[in-house]
Amino acid sequence: MPQKLPPLYARLRFATSLVSTWLLNANMFGFSLEKLLHLPPKSLKSVCSPGFNCHGCPWATAACPIGVMALGSAVHQIPVFAIASILAIGALFGRLMCAFACPFGLLQDLLHKIPSPKFRLPRVLRHGKYILLALLVFILPWLVGFEQKGYLQLAKPDVNKGTGPNITVSLTITNPGNASIPSPQIIASFASFENKTEIFHTEKNFPDVTVAPGQTVVLPTFEMPNMLSQADLVLNSPQSIVEQVPRYQLYVCAICPTGTLTADIPKYFMKRTVPWWDFAARHWLRLSILAIFLVLMVLISRPFCHTFCPLGAIYALTTPLSLSSMTIDRNACIDCKLCDQSCPMGLDVRTEIGGKDCIACGDCKKACPERGIRRTFGFGSSQSQQVEL
Repeated sequence: MPQKLPPLYARLRFATSLVSTWLLNANMFGFSLEKLLHLPPKSLKSVCSPGFNCHGCPWATAACPIGVMALGSAVHQIPVFAIASILAIGALFGRLMCAFACPFGLLQDLLHKIPSPKFRLPRVLRHGKYILLALLVFILPWLVGFEQKGYLQLAKPDVNKGTGPNITVSLTITNPGNASIPSPQIIASFASFENKTEIFHTEKNFPDVTVAPGQTVVLPTFEMPNMLSQADLVLNSPQSIVEQVPRYQLYVCAICPTGTLTADIPKYFMKRTVPWWDFAARHWLRLSILAIFLVLMVLISRPFCHTFCPLGAIYALTTPLSLSSMTIDRNACIDCKLCDQSCPMGLDVRTEIGGKDCIACGDCKKACPERGIRRTFGFGSSQSQQVEL
C-alpha cells in the first residue's frame, strides 16, 4: 500500500484547487470580483482561465481558453491572446496547473475518494485528448463552424484636436461577416478618467454608406466636443455584435461535460422555463456524457484528464518548455512501486515522471520512501541549472 500523504501537503493541493475554483467562479452569490478590483463589469471575461472552467457558467469570472479557441476556429479568426496566454502558462508551469488550479480536476479528485472498486484506463486512451484538441477545437469548427452575418469591426480612431472647441474624428470600419451592412451606426461617448462614467453621448448615422462583406471603409469625419483633457473617447456600434448561425455545432463546447455541469444545469435551475423532462430531452447527449464521466470519476482517477481534456493536451505539449518539472534519482530507486500506486494519472513514474502526462502533483514525491523524487523549477534539464523545491 502507498504511504499516506502528510496532512499538510494534502490540504495544500486541495486548498489551492479550492481557491482557484472560487476565483474562477467568484460571481457566485452576487459577489463581484470586478467590483473588488475596481474593474468594469465582466472585464475579466477577456482573460483566459488557467484551469478548465466553462465561461458559460453564470458565476464564471474568466473565459474558457478552449471555448475561445473553438469559437475563433468557427469564425475563421486566430485567437492570439488566448493561445499566447495558455502557452505562456504552460511554459511556466506545464501541467502543474492541472493538479493545483483546475476546478474540474478538483471534482475528479473528490469523487475518486468515494469507496468503490478502482480501475486504470488503457494507455492508448491517453492519445484521445490530442485527437479531440485537433478535431473538435480546430478542424471541425473551422470546416463547419458558423455562418456569420455582417458585423462591424472598429479600428482605432484618428482624432484631430484642431484649435477650436471641437475635435474631428475619422473612423475606419471593416465588415468581416458574410452579409452587407447598410447605414452603419456609431455611438461616440466620453468616459470620465476618475470613475469611467459617461459624461457625453452622441449617435452618428451614415445612411449613404454600405459596407460589403470583407470591405474596409473610412467613414466621413464628424465633430465632437473636445473633452480629451478629462475623459476617454469611446466608440462602438450596435452593429458590432457578431450574429452567428451554427451549422452543426460540431465543436468541443457542444459536448463538454464541464459546460453541462457548470453552465447548462445551473442556468436551468435559475430560470426553469421548461419542465425538467423537457430540458433532459433537449440535452440528452450532453447529460449522458456528463453522467458517464461522473461515474468514471468514482471508478478511475482523473478519467477526463486521461482521455478528453483539450486544455491538458495543450499543457502537455508545452511540457518540454516548462520551468516546473518533476525528476527522479534512479540511483535512489529501490523499485518499491509506491510512486506508481500513488500517481493519480496511472503513470509508470520511473519512466514517465516529468513527461507529457505527468501533472506534477507531487504525490509520488511524498510516497517515495527514499526521497528520490524532486520538484524542480528553473531553466534547462540538468539539475545543476535547476532549483529544487
